Amino acid sequence: MSESAPPNCPALSIVIPAYQEEKRIGATLREIANYAARKLPGEIELIIVSAGSSDGTVKVAGQYKNQISGNFTIIDLPESKGKGAAVRAGMLAATGKYLLFTDADLAYEPELFDEFVTRLNLGADIVIAQRTGDTQYAGIGRRFVAHASRLLFKTVITPGIADTQAGLKAFTRDAAKELFGQQTVDGFIFDVEILLLARRRKYHITKAFVPWQDKPGSTIQLRRDSLRAALDLMKIYWRLKSGKYDRSSE
Repeated sequence: MSESAPPNCPALSIVIPAYQEEKRIGATLREIANYAARKLPGEIELIIVSAGSSDGTVKVAGQYKNQISGNFTIIDLPESKGKGAAVRAGMLAATGKYLLFTDADLAYEPELFDEFVTRLNLGADIVIAQRTGDTQYAGIGRRFVAHASRLLFKTVITPGIADTQAGLKAFTRDAAKELFGQQTVDGFIFDVEILLLARRRKYHITKAFVPWQDKPGSTIQLRRDSLRAALDLMKIYWRLKSGKYDRSSE
């Protein structure tokens, strides 16, 4: 069942999950402010979701309240449950015609957002970034896990989609509200759950091949987060096999 957009809703809601990002969120918000300034008044809605940050993320973000052209909301979650929980909170709170989430380091230039919106206007329900170029992850461990996981996802888990974890995805309002309303995974592997749900619901997914930059300062802990991702994948598989996702759509 489709959900009608509120009157005078923004054209685009941008959701940015942020955990312990006090050192990077200021630069990100300055870039977003420049992007929003080139749009019509009220065209952009920005939602920052602090995923239980204990540093100055919320305080620094609040300093940009008057610099963003459009609606600017900061959601401060009381617990650090993970990126999936933060993105879900932001997407369910968003009021735009189209909803997009990206990472707090702004590894993707804001100008790319316009291409994603154009693809949605042309009929896609979901547009997902696929990273291009020769950018290398910092650290041998991250590089190995990235390449191995892309092969696994492309051939087994999400056939045809190798780069499930690219942190730039856009949705129509109906698709976002349905999928994030059913999302259960709180960790960073939540993208896989969203894509699997989208395919089961027959949403039209379009891939956009875009440049990306791996910026320093990531809060990912390889060993801990890889273990959590493996457990979350088992959870997703169990829900698929048990029919939990099918029942949740009734």
